[in-house]
Amino acid sequence: MNISTRRVLCGAAAVALASALTLSGCGKKETHSLEKAGAEADKAINKAREAGAEAAKSMSEAAEKAKAGAAEMTATAGAAVEKAGEKVGAAAEKSAEKAKTAVAPKK
Repeated sequence: MNISTRRVLCGAAAVALASALTLSGCGKKETHSLEKAGAEADKAINKAREAGAEAAKSMSEAAEKAKAGAAEMTATAGAAVEKAGEKVGAAAEKSAEKAKTAVAPKK
C-alpha cells in the first residue's frame, strides 16, 4: 500500500473533527435537556409552594369565618334565651295575678 503522509494527516484530522463535532453536539443536548428538566422542577416546586401558601390562607380564612359565625350564633342564642326568659317571666306574672284575683274574695 502506498499511503502518503499527507493523506494520513488529512484522514486523522477529519476523524478528529468529526468526533469533536459529534461529542460537542451531544454534550450541548444533554446539558440543555438537564437544564430544561431543572427549570421544570423549579417551576413545579414554586407552584407547590404557592399552592401550600394558598391552602394555608384559605384554612385561616375559613377558621376566622367559623369563629365569627360561632360568636354570632352565641349572641343570637343568648338573645333568644333572654327573650324566652322575659316571656316566661311575664307569663308567670300574669298567672300569679290571675291566681290572686281568683283566690281573692269577691265583694
